[in-house]
Amino acid sequence: MKSIYTLFPAVLFTVLLIFPSSLFGQNTYLLNTFDGAQKQMVSETHSGLTHERSYFSLNREPLQEREMNVGDYMKVQLRESHGSILKITRTEQFTENTVSYIARSEENPDEMFVFTYSDGRIHGLYHQSHEEAFFFEYDPAMERHYIATGTPFQDDPQHCSVHEIADDLLTGFTHSSAKQKAVSVDGRQIPHLNAPGAVSDDEVTIDLLIPYTENARIWAEADTNFYSIDAVIAQSLNLSQSALDVSEIHINLRVVHYYETGYSDDSIENLDEDDPNYVAPGDHLRRLTRDSENPFDLCGRRSNCSESDFDGYFDEVHQLRDQYGADLVAAFLSEPNTGGIAWRSTSVTGLPQYGFSVNRIQQVANNYTLIHEIGHNMGNAHARNQNQAEAGEFGGIFVYSTGNRFSGSSNDYATVMAYDQDGFQGIPNFSNPDVLVSGIGTGTSIFHTGEAGPSNSALSMNQLRRVIASYRPTRTDPPVADFADVSVSVELNQENSTATVPITISNTGDSDLIWDIDFDIASSTIAKRQPTNGFEDAVQPASVDLSGSGGGMLTYSDGPGVLFSAGFEAGEGFTTGDHLALAGWRASSESALFEISDENPSGGTYNLRLPRRSGTSNSVGARSPFFGTQPTGEFRISFDVAIRNLSFGSSGEIFDIYFYDASTGSLSSGVIIDSENVWGWGAGEDGQGAFSSFIGSITENDKYHSFEIHYNPNNRTIDYSVNGVQAASSSYAPGRTPDYMYIGNRNEVSGSYIDIDNIEVRREFTPFNWMSVPRFEGVVQPGSTQSVDLVFNAVDVESGSYETVLLLRSNDPNNPVFELPISAEIEMATSAQTETDLPNRISLKQNYPNPFNPSTRIQFRLNESSDVRLDVFNVAGQRVATLVDGMMSAGSHEQTFNASGLSSGVYFYRLQTPKESLTRQMILVK
Repeated sequence: MKSIYTLFPAVLFTVLLIFPSSLFGQNTYLLNTFDGAQKQMVSETHSGLTHERSYFSLNREPLQEREMNVGDYMKVQLRESHGSILKITRTEQFTENTVSYIARSEENPDEMFVFTYSDGRIHGLYHQSHEEAFFFEYDPAMERHYIATGTPFQDDPQHCSVHEIADDLLTGFTHSSAKQKAVSVDGRQIPHLNAPGAVSDDEVTIDLLIPYTENARIWAEADTNFYSIDAVIAQSLNLSQSALDVSEIHINLRVVHYYETGYSDDSIENLDEDDPNYVAPGDHLRRLTRDSENPFDLCGRRSNCSESDFDGYFDEVHQLRDQYGADLVAAFLSEPNTGGIAWRSTSVTGLPQYGFSVNRIQQVANNYTLIHEIGHNMGNAHARNQNQAEAGEFGGIFVYSTGNRFSGSSNDYATVMAYDQDGFQGIPNFSNPDVLVSGIGTGTSIFHTGEAGPSNSALSMNQLRRVIASYRPTRTDPPVADFADVSVSVELNQENSTATVPITISNTGDSDLIWDIDFDIASSTIAKRQPTNGFEDAVQPASVDLSGSGGGMLTYSDGPGVLFSAGFEAGEGFTTGDHLALAGWRASSESALFEISDENPSGGTYNLRLPRRSGTSNSVGARSPFFGTQPTGEFRISFDVAIRNLSFGSSGEIFDIYFYDASTGSLSSGVIIDSENVWGWGAGEDGQGAFSSFIGSITENDKYHSFEIHYNPNNRTIDYSVNGVQAASSSYAPGRTPDYMYIGNRNEVSGSYIDIDNIEVRREFTPFNWMSVPRFEGVVQPGSTQSVDLVFNAVDVESGSYETVLLLRSNDPNNPVFELPISAEIEMATSAQTETDLPNRISLKQNYPNPFNPSTRIQFRLNESSDVRLDVFNVAGQRVATLVDGMMSAGSHEQTFNASGLSSGVYFYRLQTPKESLTRQMILVK
């Protein structure tokens, strides 16, 4: 007979005292009971400490028959007089005989039971609170299950080894050498999904490959709690998933393949370093990571090290990773002389070649070792306020990508990425200031200046989860994307201002379809466009170590608005003085600090300064908070800049302001001040990025100039303005979005500096003024569909024809990119009111077509009869044509400009009357 509680009206009052109202209509299963035959025994842990065991009877039927499902309830007895009702939040069938469960109390979220049932036995960790935990295990001698406050390896955990990648291996990248973050499959480039993950709560799946050694399997089969490697792997994954869930990290972990590898240099017993069979933890990891067919630096700064030292150990792992589509590889070894070790990612574009970790089999199923190492793979460092292997002021991939140790009302706690030493109680939480334990946030804000510093690894992992999930296409039970629409075409009159067209995304496959939307801004026509400014590359960009950035005053959304702003005032968390890291900003080097100064603010009280100090030869740099990986759109960036250049009229003093596209790791815009000349980033003669657009000159010290950088997807250009006047325009090359910022002072003269103030990054449209997409990313479950609206707009949009190609990118390995052509025809208003009323002022419309070859039409309207001049200029300011020069009547007019005698490039046309002057840009493509 099933042990299910049925709620009868006769006992309604009693039931309400025991069960929450949400139980009605749900099954509630009794998991275990204490009876008259129960026994209590004292047992020892691995190191000899004693703990008490309380034996119980397990109700196997609902477990064996797979009757308990998500949404059901279970009653768990921790002692004869105490039982708790928990709601099942996850179940996962790992093998035919192994199933994992996560259940939580609705009344006390800290109370959680994470267990695996395998071959008639359960093994689990029950958090009654963050102060008290119980282990559910099996005693073969008694042939019964028991509850204990300890487990054989509980007091013998080994901590994570120092991850060497941050200090020894990766030196960062420059814009010119950064690899495109994509994987080649069947000769095609599979794009990574780079929508702003912090916007959505969609759960993204990260696939794991788990090789285990013979020694690891022998230990698992001999362990009286598990009896199988399957149970160990399942419970380690279950514990990892529970930590993600309680931390509000929207990641689902999935093992796509596990197997026994031939690697045999681990051991049954922990070895001393002087043992001839001892292998250093880092060498286990290097052997696992080494790919002789795709070699990369594993030695770093180590002396007496050769890459070939690590050949021949895990040769099969890379082929299997590709075959099964594993994003990360987590090896299980027996006593690898560490609790675990992993490469820590330092790049927001991702480092799939370093997605490896080594984990100690003896502890992965009793604590959070596996997810701790995965946390390193995702860029997290340890806590700053621990006493060993602590994070520095820079944090991890972002300044807040760290663990945390903190004091609550009744205990001291350590999050998953922190060491639970010195009396700190480990908790199954990543740092997150919005998730409370004992009334205290498990993390800290970006402005926190205490010993822990900024700590929010949950935010960091949510921001990067799509990058990690895209390390490999989904190969195991893959999704199948179906994009029903072939093309979209709309016609709008300026009186009928908007139209909404839904498009449907379907998943007919067997796993979650992870998708995002982008747009083909750099079309084949644009790719042929060449700039005509004639300038050579004025100065080479700085070689910048951009291994991550900070966090800060950010707004994550898909819609328009301010993404980031910084006035460097006290109310934003800034204080005067020299800093390695502050309020999300961090210096590019520990030997070259940035300064918050009150000597020369553009507005307010403070500004950021990068000074060249006497006695040092290093350049000074500062990295901004990470704005998030932005969808394609129209952006405006503004900032105020002043310099003290002690080498005017000579060479040597160079200042840098760069904006990076996080999806490619390349520059999307920027300016370089070389001596007194200012150059803008854009497409060079070969279509590649170059600082070849002359913007102007700065010839006075300490005088602020206001810069604006406009990402214009309609014209496919980056437009640069200084002090309100557009000075240059270049094609996109190669980045298209501003996701984070670098400011630098490549100085040769002591006492020089660059001051910057009033930074604002604003998204105007997503992506165009004539069409927007409210949602750029999502996840479609198998057998389901999602709808995405395309919102077309004619308000304040020039009449004409508009075209783009929507790119639906997904983890469907067979159809990674769908292309959807989109066009809109916007006509002028035709009402009698519009035709008869004269404008209140002159107007100059965008030329059509644009880009054009060789002719285009220019429309304008006059509010009164007037002297009119319509001229065309090249980017050097030279007049190349005069289309109108004389008196014209009020109303609408049109002129045709034929550029058959001109070369390809950017041109400007200016409409001038005695009262007003208007200028627009157009592009000639031949």
